[in-house]
Amino acid sequence: MARYHAVVTEYERSVRAIEAELAAASQKNDTRQAAALLARLGTNLDAIGQRERGVESLRRSVALFEDLGDQNGLAESLNRLGSVIGSENPGEARLVLQRALEIAHEANNRSTEATSFNNLAILDEVAGNLNTALAHYKRSIDLLRSLGDIEKLASTLNNMGVLLGKRGENDEAALGAKRWFCS
Repeated sequence: MARYHAVVTEYERSVRAIEAELAAASQKNDTRQAAALLARLGTNLDAIGQRERGVESLRRSVALFEDLGDQNGLAESLNRLGSVIGSENPGEARLVLQRALEIAHEANNRSTEATSFNNLAILDEVAGNLNTALAHYKRSIDLLRSLGDIEKLASTLNNMGVLLGKRGENDEAALGAKRWFCS
């Protein structure tokens, strides 16, 4: 319980710090910085149980990045938004995440594209579409391996391993992890 409280407190402190930075960016009319801060703020508000405020911040971030024509920022904010709304509105989340994937692909941002595949996989897994989820995890893993992003790769492999475990394919999960990291 103490660890949980410490994490929540850290997010709460982070929210206050981001709000202060956001006020400064708004005062300077730094729209790009404000959009990035709104994305971070939205995710952190959701983490401390303020989902409605978090979604509102994320939607504002998306709108600002759209106005700026910043494809990378837009795809990242869409990924965050899709992740936050996924449990309450999976249909909208799917549309948001597919849009993030398309924009990341067009911008040739393979890291954000991998995140989009991972997020879509999680959404599909929750919906019971295990084969589609597995295909999305594999696409994410391929992109992350080509980028050499070990942290994101480990997380996505873990997600895929949980999915394979649900399907009763524990041996395949172990072999897959070994294949992805050792080849």
